[in-house]
Amino acid sequence: MRIFSGLGGIGEEKLIGNMRKIIGHAQDASGLFDSIIRGSGGQAELHEIKRSTYEEAFSLSNSITSGAIAPNLIADMLQLVRLEYKIVDMVFVAARSFNRYKIRDAAARRYVSGRLAALNRLVGKSLGLLYKMHAVDSLAKIRELRNEIKLIEEEGDEIKEALLSYAYKTSLGFKSFYEIVDLAYLSDDVLDSCEDTADMLMNIMFSIMT
Repeated sequence: MRIFSGLGGIGEEKLIGNMRKIIGHAQDASGLFDSIIRGSGGQAELHEIKRSTYEEAFSLSNSITSGAIAPNLIADMLQLVRLEYKIVDMVFVAARSFNRYKIRDAAARRYVSGRLAALNRLVGKSLGLLYKMHAVDSLAKIRELRNEIKLIEEEGDEIKEALLSYAYKTSLGFKSFYEIVDLAYLSDDVLDSCEDTADMLMNIMFSIMT
């Protein structure tokens, strides 16, 4: 990256490049969640992705604290790893919640599945932009990608609110009501985590340049 040119930031550049692996795992996890929503299974595979991601995050955290990067960046870099791992963890939690309880009303089940799939597609878009953020060569482009992720998160908020309104307006029983509300917040939390990760990555890049 030109961002690191002449700054002696070889360790930072390598670590940020390696963090793309976690985003790649998150993209795989999102793909599996889509399969789960469609009824094709994938929870076991998703659990394995979560395990692999944890190991990757642990390895990266050790590299960060080993002296490979500037001391003033250590805390932020560790937080970035935690935020990236959280995306995978939240996808796993959302998928597990979806699998635990099947909404009995068929029409409600179709509606909720459709809205969750739409939210998950937005997650996929955000992850694609995050993946690019780890490799772009200008601060202006990083800011642009972060702003795109913010817009996607706002689009997700609208879907979350639609799910919540549906849960409160439709008489489905407590368990179904709770399931819809829980899934709405969990899926939105994934998008929030994508935005938080983008913010932290942008802050790190600007810290390196200033």
